[in-house]
Amino acid sequence: MIKFKALFIGIGLIAFFGLLFQLFFILAATGYTVILQDYPQWETIGKIISYIIGGASYFFIMSGSGYVTASFAEKNINLHTFLIALLTTGISLVTSIREDSYTLNSILFVITGIIFTMIGGRVWLKHQKSDSLKNTDN
Repeated sequence: MIKFKALFIGIGLIAFFGLLFQLFFILAATGYTVILQDYPQWETIGKIISYIIGGASYFFIMSGSGYVTASFAEKNINLHTFLIALLTTGISLVTSIREDSYTLNSILFVITGIIFTMIGGRVWLKHQKSDSLKNTDN
C-alpha cells in the first residue's frame, strides 16, 4: 500500500531543497562570472568544480529525501523512493525541456535521481535493521 503522506513529504523535501540549492548555485554562478572577467584561465576548472558541487548536492538532496520518505513509509520502501524520484525528476525534466528533445544528460538526470533516492531508502532500512538488532541484544 502506498502512503501518500510519505510521497508528499518526499516530493516536498526534494522541491524545497532543490529550489534552495538552485538559488545558491545561481548566486555563486553570478559571482563566478564576475571573477572570470579578470581571470579567464579559471574557466575550465570552474566548470569542473560546478559539476562536482552540483552532483554532490544532487546526491545529498535526493538521498536525504529518500531517507525521510522511507521513515514515513515504513513499508514498500523501494516503491515509495522510486515514485518520489520519478515524479520529481519527471516534473523537473518536463518543465525544463526545450523542443521536446531528450538528451543523454536529461536521461542521466532521471536515472541518477532514482538511484540516489533509493540509496537513501536503503540506508534507512539498514539503520532500522541495526537498531532492531541492538534492541534484541538488550
